[in-house]
Amino acid sequence: MSDSPIVTLVETAVRKVAVSLYNDREIRQWSKFAPREVATAEWHDLITSKISELSLPTTLQERMFEVASPVCLFMVHLHAVHSKISFMLRKPCQCLNGALGSTFFRTSDGLFDFRKTVERLVEDQRIDVAFRFTVACEFRLDECIEPLFKQLTFDVKSHFYHEKRLRNQSIAAIMQHHNDIDFRVFRIFNFYPEADFTNLLVRLAEN
Repeated sequence: MSDSPIVTLVETAVRKVAVSLYNDREIRQWSKFAPREVATAEWHDLITSKISELSLPTTLQERMFEVASPVCLFMVHLHAVHSKISFMLRKPCQCLNGALGSTFFRTSDGLFDFRKTVERLVEDQRIDVAFRFTVACEFRLDECIEPLFKQLTFDVKSHFYHEKRLRNQSIAAIMQHHNDIDFRVFRIFNFYPEADFTNLLVRLAEN
């Protein structure tokens, strides 16, 4: 019981630090070239430097780095995926900015719960459905994938079919288990990427 308020305060502080770290100009610049999940020596030095500027007690600085570093990397990755989708659709979008900071979940020991956070993001109607679909595929939220795919417009689906950077093995493997006409079109495009999209739809609609 006595530890609960401390855990809550630390978790709240870590969340604020992670958000502020991501908004830092140097970190945003670094994130353009960041590996998805690997914290390099350069990353370690950068985060350590930023946290040391907060003038916190040493023990709390260590705790901040332990938790804030992977959280910040996680945010970097989500924003990178969101940026790719926005670029693909040629539609600037800021939907993730407000939602991400209020979506964090923690485990019983106060650590960041990545899975719960992803589940909550995928359920958040404020966030673009194309992004939620991509994240659901990446984190294997099987129960969410098909409903989200069916919410995509025809134009957005066609972008996914043609965009090689988002047409990855994870998404393709999941889609192969479905019999929906849109999924069949997707499978055909994986094997015949130069096929005519309109003619395929006409032929499939006739079957």
